[in-house]
Amino acid sequence: ALLASAWGCSKAEREQPRPPIVLISIDTLRPDHLEIYGYTRKTAPNIARLAEDSIVFDRAFSTAAKTTPAHASVFTGKYPHNHGLRVLGEELADENSTAAEILSRHGYESSAYVSSTVMIDRLSRLGQGFALWDDHLPAREMNRDNFERKATGTVRAALETWPRTPAPAFLFVHLVDPHGPYVPPPPFRLRFQDRKGEILDPSMVPDFQKLSGAVVVGDYIDSYDAEIAYTDSEVGTLLAEITKRDLYDAALIIVTADHGESFGEDGYYFRHGKTLHEVSTRVPLVVKPPGGRRAGVSSIWGGTVSLVDLLPTMLDYAEVASPDDLDGLSLRPILEGATEIDERFVFSERPAAGGGHWAVHGEHGSVVIADCTPGTHDCSDTYLARADSGRLIEIGEQTATRVRLRNMLDAFVAKVQTHHVPFTVTIRYRPGDKDFVKRFVIDHNMKWESYTDEDLKFLGALGYVDD
Repeated sequence: ALLASAWGCSKAEREQPRPPIVLISIDTLRPDHLEIYGYTRKTAPNIARLAEDSIVFDRAFSTAAKTTPAHASVFTGKYPHNHGLRVLGEELADENSTAAEILSRHGYESSAYVSSTVMIDRLSRLGQGFALWDDHLPAREMNRDNFERKATGTVRAALETWPRTPAPAFLFVHLVDPHGPYVPPPPFRLRFQDRKGEILDPSMVPDFQKLSGAVVVGDYIDSYDAEIAYTDSEVGTLLAEITKRDLYDAALIIVTADHGESFGEDGYYFRHGKTLHEVSTRVPLVVKPPGGRRAGVSSIWGGTVSLVDLLPTMLDYAEVASPDDLDGLSLRPILEGATEIDERFVFSERPAAGGGHWAVHGEHGSVVIADCTPGTHDCSDTYLARADSGRLIEIGEQTATRVRLRNMLDAFVAKVQTHHVPFTVTIRYRPGDKDFVKRFVIDHNMKWESYTDEDLKFLGALGYVDD
C-alpha cells in the first residue's frame, strides 16, 4: 500500500511498514541523453520502464558540478556552503547528520556500493552512518591513475550482500561509467556509430578523455551514450533482482545523477565543473513512490527541484522527522498528487580562488554568474532561458525574469559569502596530487582484497560474511 503524506494520512496508513529505500546515482548523466527526457536514441530502456511507475522531474538540479560536494548535498539535504564539503579532496565533517545516520537510528540497515576514487570513504567521509560502505575499486581507468569499478561489479556486489537482515533497508548504489573516459565494454562499445558533428581541435579534448580514432564531436557522444546504455543494463539487473526479492512494489526508488557533462555548450568539451551551465548542473530525477505512481498523478513534474530535496523525501517516507536546518523540501506532496505548489528557485555553487561561480534555477531558466569578488556583486551573468519546446537559449536582453533571477542570486551569494560553517573542514588531498591518490588507492584496494581475521570478524558481526 502507498504510504500517505503526513498531511492527512489515516492511522491505518501511518502504520504501514516503512519502505525499503533504493537510491541509485549515475555519475555524469545528462537528462537530455535519456529517452524519458525526449532524446531520440533509446539509451536507457530500463530507466524508462521504471519511469512508468514513477514521477519524472524535468527541472532537477545539482548543488555542484563535482561528485563529492553533490553527494554530500544528497546525504545532508544542505547546500555545499552549509555542509562544508565544497571541492574534491575535502571530507564531510562529522558534525553533519547524514541520511544513513538518521535512518540507521530509526532501524534501517544502510549499505552503499560506490564506483570511483573520489567516493572512497577514507578520502571523502561520505560513508558516515552506513553499516557497509563498499568502495573496492579494482580497475585503473584508461588514460589516468584514477581507479573505478564497472557497473557490473558494483551491482553484483550489492546483490550479493543486500539486504542481509529483516530490518528495513536503505541501499545506495553509485555507478561511475558515464564519467569519462567513455570506454563502454563490448557489446555496447559499437551500439551507436553516427559519428556526427564538427571536427574537433585535439587541444580542446582533455587528455584523460582522448579516444583513439575519435575525430568529431559525435565520436565522443556515441561512446558516452553507449556508456549510458551499459549502465542502464546494470540498473535493469538491479531492479529485476529487487523485483524478484519482492521488494520493488513497496520500495521508494530514486534514480538521479550528481552532475551533467559539457559537450561544447559552455566552451568546454567532455568535462564538468568548469562552469555552472545547465549542461553541468541539470540532472535526471526519477522517483518511484512505494506502491508506484498513483492514478491521476502526472508522470512529469515541470517545477524546479534540487538534490537537497532527496534527504527530506526519504525521511518523509520512512516516517522520520527531518532536521530543522535542511535546505531541501520533501517531494512527497508532489509524488502524491499536489499541484498547488509555488514556483521554486534552487542554487548551485562553485568556489574559486578570488571569487566563485553561482547559479540560480527556476522553471523558466537559469542565471549563472562567474568570477565574483567576495563582498561585491560586480560579476557578469549569463541568462539561459527555456523556450516553450524546452530548448535552452542564451538571451542577452534584460527581461523581467532575468532581473528577478539575478536579484535572487545576488541575495544568495551575499549570504553565502558571509557564512562560515561552525566546524573544521579537513582537506584530505589536493585533486592535483595524482601520486598521492594513486598510492592511496593501491593501498586501499590491498586492504579490501586482503582482509585480516579481525576484519572478517567485524564484517561477520554485521552480517556481511558467511561462515
